[in-house]
Amino acid sequence: MWQLVSALIRLYSENDATLASDALHSLIYGSNPPASIRISHLEEVEQGCIT
Repeated sequence: MWQLVSALIRLYSENDATLASDALHSLIYGSNPPASIRISHLEEVEQGCIT
């Protein structure tokens, strides 16, 4: 699972995107969840909290 997190961070850095965006801005303008939410979801899946 760490490969997915690593690839996600690399994509964000190559696109000069911030990993921790403003929650309100993401809610209004974002078409996808911010990286921090994606990474935490991947970690929950890895721990078996989410199937």
